[in-house]
Amino acid sequence: MAGNIRIYYDYENTEHTLDVWSDANSPLKSDPKVMNAVLAELPGHAAPSIKRVVELTTDGKPMIYDEFRIEDPDTGLPYGLLYTRLGHDGWVYLSDINSYGARIGKELQGEYFTMEKGHNYTTNDKKLFPANAKVDWERLSVFCNEHEYHLIPWSPSL
Repeated sequence: MAGNIRIYYDYENTEHTLDVWSDANSPLKSDPKVMNAVLAELPGHAAPSIKRVVELTTDGKPMIYDEFRIEDPDTGLPYGLLYTRLGHDGWVYLSDINSYGARIGKELQGEYFTMEKGHNYTTNDKKLFPANAKVDWERLSVFCNEHEYHLIPWSPSL
């Protein structure tokens, strides 16, 4: 759907954001229009690193969906889901995406929860999990073990 997006990118070891209009459905960081929008803001020799694209509401806030996949931006591995339950307030954390159909999980305590390691993957982070995590709804991120994980809109049909 067309609308405003926020592009997060690194340039000269500093994170920057750029809010722009996009006519693409769910634009990706590799979308040429996203890359061109960032390059238009920088000097001609610039080599930015585009980190992510977040869809915005009409008031400039990140679009909040009913379900998000928690993804490590470095590896692309999922670290669970955050979702809302029909008829309940608040959010639920589910560490294993494959058990989504059972709609089990643990309710967040405000913006906090205990994050588990990525399920069904061999990773080197076993000693780091479980660990305390905090959701940042302004960035659509989860911070855990001094690392930022991205919240990616998700649907069981995806």
